[in-house]
Amino acid sequence: KKGARAMVPLWKSRVPQRHLYTVDFGTFARSDGARLTENKVQHELELTDDTDVPFTTGAAMLMSGSVPLGQELLGYTSPGGRTLIPITTALDVRAQQSERETSRTANARVIDDRQYTLVQKKGTITVSSARKERSTVRVALSTHGKVERASHGGAVVVDELDRVNNQSRVTWEVTVGAGETV
Repeated sequence: KKGARAMVPLWKSRVPQRHLYTVDFGTFARSDGARLTENKVQHELELTDDTDVPFTTGAAMLMSGSVPLGQELLGYTSPGGRTLIPITTALDVRAQQSERETSRTANARVIDDRQYTLVQKKGTITVSSARKERSTVRVALSTHGKVERASHGGAVVVDELDRVNNQSRVTWEVTVGAGETV
């Protein structure tokens, strides 16, 4: 009838899934020079499309039995691809970021008659879990400068398009045990 709603299944398939906790640390400078960081750990569901057809973009309803957990947008995913669907903010997994300056070298580089100072830093990201089971946590860090190395199998990608100030992105996927800190 007019104004009514219906849910009509068009296709049904079981696909591999895993629970994943994600956190993105993106750093930027405000005009007053203060640094801000985003620190929210999200509980997400990672789906792998192992079917012969793509997941098309549309609403996804997340349920635990007959209890709705939430509704999110499922993005287009090619067969063989993976996609993440946010469930909620994780209250039992915490992540913190810190960094400290380790050295400073004045006039380390000269470009177009301008002198630049080299500032070296060491950063630390700590992930703590209050969960009763092991959890897989994906951490991403976007930062100014050239990251030289990362522990715990972190993958580093450096954007070297700017002649002076690089941008780096580091990603990790770590398993954190029940009640552990990594």
